Amino acid sequence: MTTPSGAAPLNPPPAGGRARRPWQPQPLLTITSGRHGQWYTLILNGELDVASAPDLQSALDHPLATMAPPYVALDLAALSFCDSSGLNTILRGWRGAAREGGELILLRPHARVTALLRLTGLDQRLTVAPHLNEPSG
Repeated sequence: MTTPSGAAPLNPPPAGGRARRPWQPQPLLTITSGRHGQWYTLILNGELDVASAPDLQSALDHPLATMAPPYVALDLAALSFCDSSGLNTILRGWRGAAREGGELILLRPHARVTALLRLTGLDQRLTVAPHLNEPSG
C-alpha cells in the first residue's frame, strides 16, 4: 500500500485490513476535579513538573476565582513525581487561598511526594491530611 505521493504509510494496515491509529503521547498528568461539601477537590495522577505545572495552575485558577473563601484539596495519592515547578505551583495556590481567607490542603501524598515535602520543610507549612474534614475557617 502506498500513499498518494507514492511513499509507504507510517502505519500500514495489519494483515486484516484495519488501519492502526497513529501513536499519540499520553499526558504525564491528569487532573480530575469535583466537590465534596465545601471543598473543591483536584485529584492529581501522574507527574507534576515544568511541563504539567501550568495545567495544575489552570485547574487551581477556577476555585480561587469563583469560591469565597476558596477551600481546595489536592489529592496527591497518585502523584508519583513532583519537581520544583510543581511545588511552586502548589505554593502559589496555597498563598492564593490564604489571601482570600480559605485553605489549600494536601491529601494522602504519595511516599515520594511526602519525602520531597519533608526535605523542603513544606510539610511544616502546608496542611497534609489523610482525609477531608470540614474547613477550619
